[in-house]
Amino acid sequence: PQSVVELFVGDLDEAIADGIAQAIDEKVPETIDEAMDEFGNDKSVTLLDQEVLISVKPQTVDFSAEGGVIAIDASIVLPGLVGGEGYIPTPAVLPPALSTTTDGFQIGIADDIINVGLTQFWSTGQMDKSFLVSDVGNGGALSKLIDRIDVRVVHPPMAMAHPDDRGLTVVVGDVFVDGMQISDGHDKLVSQLALSAEIEITVEADVLNNLKLKAVHADFWIDSVLTSNGDRNPLDNHSLEELGSFLAMQFTGLIGEIVGETPLPSLKSVRFVNLNMHGSPQGGYAVLGGRLEPNLNPL
Repeated sequence: PQSVVELFVGDLDEAIADGIAQAIDEKVPETIDEAMDEFGNDKSVTLLDQEVLISVKPQTVDFSAEGGVIAIDASIVLPGLVGGEGYIPTPAVLPPALSTTTDGFQIGIADDIINVGLTQFWSTGQMDKSFLVSDVGNGGALSKLIDRIDVRVVHPPMAMAHPDDRGLTVVVGDVFVDGMQISDGHDKLVSQLALSAEIEITVEADVLNNLKLKAVHADFWIDSVLTSNGDRNPLDNHSLEELGSFLAMQFTGLIGEIVGETPLPSLKSVRFVNLNMHGSPQGGYAVLGGRLEPNLNPL
């Protein structure tokens, strides 16, 4: 009878509310602890023959009925770098929070943290490379003119978080490519090219559900430069295309390795799905977005 049901309504409501509150108290801190598992500890990795020290420390954790915001301070340091060029951070406006009606997550990544890493690697000279022409495809017409290619990156690459759907790119400018001919043990400059590029960066989740930045596409521009004796570049269009394709692959892989070490969170109990990236309206931050689903088969 309704009169009997009414006797239990108040108690049931309180019991359900208490149960939900208890579940939240038990599960939310556990989930946050899991997400912060690797944060607060310094992590050392080897990248391009350089020791890299990655530090990630939570600054604030704020949760409400609508969701939560976790602010994280991250740094990338090459301990063996002495007297290298430094990068001056340019603080940007934080990206707006998700709407309270949105079922998902977003992670704002300041392009400053990526630029710190890029600048430090550039300072080591690891971005300057030399290749034998035999490394460039089948050589072809190139091998008849030059024996070695020397690549010099004059200025550090720079990451830019665009205030639109372009998201995050890395610009590589002022790269000189010297075509060298080796004769009787002496090097002779026979061709010089100037190269610049813009490399698109996106995000993906690996099989262990770790988020990672990845270089996926590059636009390259190559200009011919007069050699020291005033001669014009002797390479034909086919040779330039072959050389450009080779350098595009090399630089995309190099930038991808460096930005791939940008510290991002991982959660074992959920999966990241429908991942996307866009820029914050004011620029300066790349915003990763997506949805969370239960991970029924964690590895």
